[in-house]
Amino acid sequence: MAVPVLGLAVALPAHYPYLDTIGHLGLIYLATAVSVVGALIALRPLLAARRENV
Repeated sequence: MAVPVLGLAVALPAHYPYLDTIGHLGLIYLATAVSVVGALIALRPLLAARRENV
């Protein structure tokens, strides 16, 4: 999860002066957001299963 987020942190300043960030990187922002939300949704059952097995 860290790689896409760090990639956006590097890409954003590089594109900001051109004011075309959302148009150029919008789909990557969307894909990263979906990935992070999916990871957070999956985290709750994983933690619950871990607590049951311990």
